[in-house]
Amino acid sequence: MVAENYQKPTLAVEPLAIIGFSFRFPSGIEDPDSLWKTLVNGEVALKDVPENRFSIANFRNIRAAGST
Repeated sequence: MVAENYQKPTLAVEPLAIIGFSFRFPSGIEDPDSLWKTLVNGEVALKDVPENRFSIANFRNIRAAGST
C-alpha cells in the first residue's frame, strides 16, 4: 500500500568531489594504483589472520546453550 502523498525522492544534482582516501589492505596493496591493478586483474587479496592478532578465547560461542 502506497500513501497517497508519497513523493519519489529526487537525486541530488550538487557536484561531489573525492579529495582523498585512506585504506589498509593485505597483499601489498598500498596505494590507489596497486588497488586498481588488483581489481582489474581479478587477483585475490585474502590472507589468513595471524594467530597473534587477537585471542580467540575472548570470543564466546553464541550458539552454545544458554547464550544470547
